[in-house]
Amino acid sequence: YGNADEESRVPLALVVCSVLGAVLIGLGIILVLAHNWDEMSRSTRTVISFAPLLIGQALAAVALIRKPGSVAWAEGAGAFLALAIGSSIALVGQTYHLPGDLGSFTLTWLLLGLPIVYVLNASVPAIFYMAGTTAWTAYMFSEQATTIWFYPLAALIVPHLVIAYRRSMVGIRATWLSWAVVLSLSIVTGLALDKSMPGLWIVVYMSLFAVMYLSGTWASENSGRFWRNPYRTVGAAGIVVLAFMFSYEWPWDEIGWKYYRTSYDSGSWRAIPDYVLVTSLFILAMLLLVRTLYRGDRGAAPLGAAPVLALIAYLVGAGDPESPIPPLLFNLYVLAAGVGVTANGLRTGHLGIVNGGLAILSGWIIARFVDADMGFVARGLAFITLGSAFLITNLVLMRRRRKQA
Repeated sequence: YGNADEESRVPLALVVCSVLGAVLIGLGIILVLAHNWDEMSRSTRTVISFAPLLIGQALAAVALIRKPGSVAWAEGAGAFLALAIGSSIALVGQTYHLPGDLGSFTLTWLLLGLPIVYVLNASVPAIFYMAGTTAWTAYMFSEQATTIWFYPLAALIVPHLVIAYRRSMVGIRATWLSWAVVLSLSIVTGLALDKSMPGLWIVVYMSLFAVMYLSGTWASENSGRFWRNPYRTVGAAGIVVLAFMFSYEWPWDEIGWKYYRTSYDSGSWRAIPDYVLVTSLFILAMLLLVRTLYRGDRGAAPLGAAPVLALIAYLVGAGDPESPIPPLLFNLYVLAAGVGVTANGLRTGHLGIVNGGLAILSGWIIARFVDADMGFVARGLAFITLGSAFLITNLVLMRRRRKQA
């Protein structure tokens, strides 16, 4: 068969230690300078302000010229240089009292640090960039400014994500980048909404998590543990948590066009991105659901179909604010989803999926028992029944595995 090609593997500990070392050294230098800052002259402050930046440039040059294939050098040098850019901007601005606010400082830092991602092909600066765009959006939201610019800024990092995913969807680099993406989107989506149409976030967030979940199913076969597939993990968790929330009455109070808000100074045009976002996410979720079902993965249907129910419940709640149908629909959905996930786990023999379905059922029953006026004996018997179901189901699956082995 010939000689096997050896796969180049970079020890994870080496990369982590190099990145942590660079970050800690950079932060330590900043703290030491801050301690003696008031005693220095303006010229000395200027020289020191640019020193971390020059050191970072030198490390990047070494990574490119002397260590061109070293992931540890690229990630470590990239992390240090990204921090050095921010510290240099802040120190020079403080020394010469340059005008600006936190938003302009963060945006300048992000745009100057972005080339590091592509020059060094480093993912840690990319994670810093996504965290920075999230922080910038949160600041703009607190200042009641337009936050829709998050999406063009986030699009600048997409080519690096594509390169990392093409190499390996379940590799260490792609995994950490995916966690940064899903967490950033989960936070920023709510901040970027104009909220002119109350309750529209119900459909937006349910569609967003469905897109994440269905996208993650494509890599689930080789993803290993749940943390290797953040899209599927966060998407499934988000759908279940939202479904539990929507089974109560409070999310459906005063939603829809009857409570449309027109008190914004910029006019109603700011709500247009909300409509574009909800339409795009819902259509994308439906396309992914159809494609997933066409592939034969029917086990993804219970969670993947959640946006349809959210849209129906939202339209019903918007038409009749007193209608009990929306929370009733989601109570039935949580029950059906728990049964469907459990049945899928039993069919495939996957113990984790079975326990996930039983956890959904248990959470729903416990939540309903907390609301209901029932005695301690009835609740105790219900808990004993749930616990017995967990133990018996796991025991049956373990015996089935042993027989197959």
